[in-house]
Formats: sequence, C-alpha cells, structure tokens
Amino acid sequence: MAIIPLNKKVLLKPLISKEKKTSGGILLAEEHSYEVPRGEVVSLGDKVELKISEGDIVIFNSMGSEKVEDFIILDENKIIALVR
Repeated sequence: MAIIPLNKKVLLKPLISKEKKTSGGILLAEEHSYEVPRGEVVSLGDKVELKISEGDIVIFNSMGSEKVEDFIILDENKIIALVR
C-alpha cells in the first residue's frame, strides 16, 4: 500500500528524541524530559509551498496530525522548523 499525501499535506516518518534541557538551557531530570516532535519528510502533496524536500528532518506541531500505520500526515502549516 502506498500513502500519497494530497494538496498541502506532508507525510512524515516520526523520529523520537528525548531532550534533556529546555530551550532556555535548563537541564531537566530524566523523569521531566520531553519529546520534541521531529520527523523525516517522506512525501509531499502537490500543492505544498514550503521549501522542504523528501529526506529533510523537520520539527512539527503534532496537534491535528493523523497517524497512519508508521507515518504521520499533517498540514504544511504544522511544520515549525527545518533541522540542518
């Protein structure tokens, strides 16, 4: 089965990463660490306007995303940053 995103949707393969410090640099204990939602771009809908391509690693807002098998489909406006 092939999953092909349509319009302004992006298909991501989620990557799990536990951050040990906050964006302000405060170190967190193991039980207080949080996951930064990151994913690898697998496929783009035909109307996506972002300057991202397949294989890029992005940080995204997971609210409103759809999980399909081992992938996540979300609107392009849910992508927050490109990781280089």
